Amino acid sequence: MMEVNMNWAAFIIGSSPLFDEQWYRKTYRISDEVNAAKHYLLEGAKKGWNPSKYFSTEEYYLENEDVRWNGDNPLLHFEVTGHEQHSFPHIPLEIERKYKKCACCGHFIGRYAPLSNFYAEEAKKYHAKPWHSEMVNEKEYACPYCGSADRDRAYAVFLRRILPADFSGRVLDIAPSAGMRTLFQNFFPKAQYRTADLSMPGVDYQMDIMDMKEIDDDSIDVFICSHVLEHVRDDRQAMRELYRILSPQGIGILVVPIDLNQKEIDEDPDCEDIGERWRRFGQNDHIRKYSRQGYIDRVREIGFDLVQIQKEFFGLEAMYENALLETSTVYVVSKSE
Repeated sequence: MMEVNMNWAAFIIGSSPLFDEQWYRKTYRISDEVNAAKHYLLEGAKKGWNPSKYFSTEEYYLENEDVRWNGDNPLLHFEVTGHEQHSFPHIPLEIERKYKKCACCGHFIGRYAPLSNFYAEEAKKYHAKPWHSEMVNEKEYACPYCGSADRDRAYAVFLRRILPADFSGRVLDIAPSAGMRTLFQNFFPKAQYRTADLSMPGVDYQMDIMDMKEIDDDSIDVFICSHVLEHVRDDRQAMRELYRILSPQGIGILVVPIDLNQKEIDEDPDCEDIGERWRRFGQNDHIRKYSRQGYIDRVREIGFDLVQIQKEFFGLEAMYENALLETSTVYVVSKSE
């Protein structure tokens, strides 16, 4: 039997292209006060009711008898494991095309989970100005399976296109995300993937990005440094260290949160007031807010060559499948020749 969190399971069902809430309510006379996805999860399937006209509960049970005997919900089973295994080959093409596919874990997705309300609530509490974020899809932010943010999925699209499947180089992931861990486990199993952070438990290197003495010069083939520099007291020194450890032919993904409304970099490493940090920098543990041009200039000042990976590279299909914004940008650095 599948053991899942109830709220997570209800989200998976409710976001499935095979669940038609309006049709389900009308067909089975479900009141507006009842959560329709939870109703199908807990009651409807047991009665043989269908989540939409495109998915037959009974037919799925007949074709996958283990699902019935295990007491699993048929649509939840399909979404979690059955889709990948082609356990129900009767989905109309127009419904199949509605699915997304996470570039980090490869899972089919009906809809990504939204960004937590925490950030908007805290920003409102401290009267912070609204952001025009370059790469945060608040409505479809996190993969419900691997936890990847939309920025992680953008990195994954890029890396899967430029690195060979048998890539065995040395990778350093600073402040590693679940999405990046999953990407390298699933798609680059031969890579020498290592992680680093100053305070995160379980990483390979417990170290300060401003002084990475544990890492040799010119030794890293790929680094990922995503949403780190806005926390660092001296971001220029951190970037100099990243330049030092990168191999001559290596590449780095070097991304920070950018507010497209911001005209210049605002920073104050000595600011300790939480409210002031929310108002000026957009988060309680940030000490810097980057403008787009200010960030580009600072990266190039260190000596990096910089390429911006945007929608022209991603293409419409990858942007849809990974819920990327029109302005999503991956900043890729390398050493000047």
